Amino acid sequence: MAAAIAMTWPLTPNVASAVAYPGDPFINAWILDWDWHATLHQPLHLFDANAFYPAKDSLAFSENLYGVALLLFPLRALGVDALTAHNVALLLGFAFSGFGAFLLGRMISGSMRSTYESNRNPTEAVAQIVHCSGVFYAFVPFRFTQLPHVQHVFAGWLPMMLVALLHYARRPSWGRAALFGGAFLMNGLSNIHWFLFGSVVVVLSVPIAVPRPRDWMRIAAATLVALALLAPFLIPYATVAKRYGMRRTAEEIRSFSASPRDWLNPGTGNRLYRRFADVRVDA
Repeated sequence: MAAAIAMTWPLTPNVASAVAYPGDPFINAWILDWDWHATLHQPLHLFDANAFYPAKDSLAFSENLYGVALLLFPLRALGVDALTAHNVALLLGFAFSGFGAFLLGRMISGSMRSTYESNRNPTEAVAQIVHCSGVFYAFVPFRFTQLPHVQHVFAGWLPMMLVALLHYARRPSWGRAALFGGAFLMNGLSNIHWFLFGSVVVVLSVPIAVPRPRDWMRIAAATLVALALLAPFLIPYATVAKRYGMRRTAEEIRSFSASPRDWLNPGTGNRLYRRFADVRVDA
């Protein structure tokens, strides 16, 4: 959290009024605020937001951010305003991303260290590098390019899913499968992008992490329960896409997809990295 405060300075002393960009942060602050309001006043009509009237399910025009909003409910109950809560989520997103990746790095490097020690060939340097994964993951330049989008900063559930999967693989049990299901659920509630990408990663990772097919059943059951709980938050997107003909064209997909050079362009959103930015390219 201290690193998150330092890397986003001067956000913290201006947490009630600052935004990274005069656009999407206001949209996301409204979405988080709407999640809080709708949960209290119309929980069965979360997606019938007060925008784009008379359109139906207008919250599905963007991310619903409900997983992030849930974590902010205690602050809102204490009277913290919408913009402050959004900025607190931004700080927590950096910290949680780092913590999740650190846990994954510690789990992997611990296994590596055990292997090295059993072979009497310890390589602490490698283990230490893996331990730094939290710092690299939390503060990768991409995260600062995406500062207007709190859902892309709040990316800790992706590594936490893998942590839970590896934790289950060490000693399969229903309790550990439930932990994985919880991480899968929160990842899907927090970011639709991460839900899509993370689901692909999980499908590819389960056969590697859990080599015995008979142990897949608990993970499959936990995932199905998570998907059932996610369904009310996903179905409105399919409904809206069909109702209003919302489809990405092939040209849009090409335009918004990263090319290899894009990964070397940090953008101008961070004072440490901006000297390396290529301003001719939309980072």
